Amino acid sequence: MLTKLQIRALLMGVGGYVGAFLIVSLLLTLAVNVGGSPTPGAMLFWAVFWLLTVFMLATGGYISGWLAGERGLLHGFVVGLVGALFVGGTLQLVLPHFIIEESGSPIIGYLMPSVVLTTMGGGIGELFKRRRHAGSE
Repeated sequence: MLTKLQIRALLMGVGGYVGAFLIVSLLLTLAVNVGGSPTPGAMLFWAVFWLLTVFMLATGGYISGWLAGERGLLHGFVVGLVGALFVGGTLQLVLPHFIIEESGSPIIGYLMPSVVLTTMGGGIGELFKRRRHAGSE
C-alpha cells in the first residue's frame, strides 16, 4: 500500500504545507504587532485566524491528493504526519523552554489536527481532480 505513494506528490504536499504554515505565521505576527491591545474586532480576528489555520493545514494534503490523483487520503495522511513532525520539531527547537513547559509539547498538540485536516485535504484534492477529468471527457 505504501509502495503506491507518489514521491513527487508527497514532496510538493509537504512543501505546500510548510509554505502555508510560514504564510499564516507571518500574518499572525503582523496582526499581533500591528493590532496591539485587544479591540472589539478581536473575536473576528481570531475566527479568521482559525479559519486560515484550517485551510493552511489542509493545503498540503490537497496539493498531494490533487497531484497523485489516487489514494488522496493516504497521501494527505503522510503529508500531515511528515509536516507536523517537521513543523512541530522546529517549534520545539526554536521556542524558549519556559513556553514549552507551560503549554506542553508542540509536536503532540499539533500532530492530531494536522493529520486529520491534511488527510481530509488529500481526499478533497483527489475528488476534485477526478471530477475535473470526468467533466472534460
